[in-house]
Amino acid sequence: MEQVTAFQGTPNDVAEGVAARIARSRFLCEGHHRFVILIQRTVWSLEAFYVHDDTMAVVETLTAEIKVTQPRELADHAKAFADLAQMAFYGDDARALIHTALDALE
Repeated sequence: MEQVTAFQGTPNDVAEGVAARIARSRFLCEGHHRFVILIQRTVWSLEAFYVHDDTMAVVETLTAEIKVTQPRELADHAKAFADLAQMAFYGDDARALIHTALDALE
């Protein structure tokens, strides 16, 4: 994150940002939820999105967080997630890919 703030020339408020994200993550422990996570194989992802049921998608870009609530755009994000999920590695294949990446770091 400090590299992002340096790139943007913005104040280094990484600690405050981390604290805010931790506060927002409280929903992980509240109620009964099921989460499916896809991890991109990129060094520096400049965009990520999260789909929350069929009510909202959150898109994080280099400079902003966008909350998507329009049904057509939600459908687009749900379809993109489903397409990415079909391309994803699972189980032993995913573990092997992660181990390969870790080995490459050594």
